Parts: sequence; C-alpha cells; structure tokens
Amino acid sequence: AAVAAGKIGSIPSVSGPNLVGDGVTLAAGTGIEGLKLAVNTIEHASTGAGAISLTEVDGAAEQRQGLVIEKIETTSGSVTIGAQDTIEVHSVRAGGGSSTAQLTSASGSVQVAPAAGGAGSAAIVAGSDVVLDGPQGITLRGGLSAPDVLEFHLDGTFLISGIPLDFTANTVIIEE
Repeated sequence: AAVAAGKIGSIPSVSGPNLVGDGVTLAAGTGIEGLKLAVNTIEHASTGAGAISLTEVDGAAEQRQGLVIEKIETTSGSVTIGAQDTIEVHSVRAGGGSSTAQLTSASGSVQVAPAAGGAGSAAIVAGSDVVLDGPQGITLRGGLSAPDVLEFHLDGTFLISGIPLDFTANTVIIEE
C-alpha cells in the first residue's frame, strides 16, 4: 500500500514501472497521477481531491495479462486508466460535476462487472462523462452513470448481458 497526505506521483527518472506486484492499494489526499504500474489488480485507489491517472503494463513473462479494478474513487476529480491488455472493472467513481471516468485498453477489451451494490447501482459513475475504449470489444454486465456523455470505442463485440439496455446521457456515442 502507498498512502500520502498529499499527492502520489511518478518518479520522472524511472523509465519502467513505478510499482510492481500482484495487487496494489493507493490512497492520497490530493491526487494520484502519472504512475506506471505492473500489477494484476488495483484493489483500492482513492483521493480526497484531485484526479487519478494510472497506466498498467504487462511484463514479457507475466502469467496473467490484463488489469482488474476492484475499486477506484475520487471525491472531486477524473479517473483515467490505461492498460496494455483487458481491463475488468468492478467499481469506479469519479466525483465532481465535471469529472470523467476513462478506461482504455491498448490491445484487449473492457469488461464492466456487475456493481457490488446489486440491481439498480452502477459499476462506473462519473460527474460528467464515461469513456470506454476496448479494441477487442466492450462487455457491460454492470451499469454506467454519467449525465453528459457515454462514449464507447471498439473494434470487436459490444455485449450487454444481465442488465437492461438503459443509456441515459445528453450524448451517447458508440464507435466501431
């Protein structure tokens, strides 16, 4: 676990990952930005204020490719997560009226798991926009909530399973 009263950030002179491990927990008072991780699971990442911006890389001999996000939450800031392979999301909360939750897989899919709160609760919530980018497809088994934009970019399958098709936002974009 890494805990800071202020900000958690990357070390500029480090070219590889800043943190390596199976799972990671991060907590910061004013943001988590610019970290490059080589982990399988983000167990919990949270900020009192400020954004969360993380990039996950898979090692050449890594046995489990991709990234599982158990819980990420900001009180007032956007969440931006990039991963080399598939992203499996359980809970992301980007607080604040203009916040965005953006999850991007470089070569895999984005899979949104059912929300832990059960029926009626969303797995991904943002104050303004939700953007999912999965070149191998997007699977929604959990809901999304954002008042302004719901945006999906994919080359593969767009699958909605186990939840009603209910996209409510000022703008909905589905782009192949």
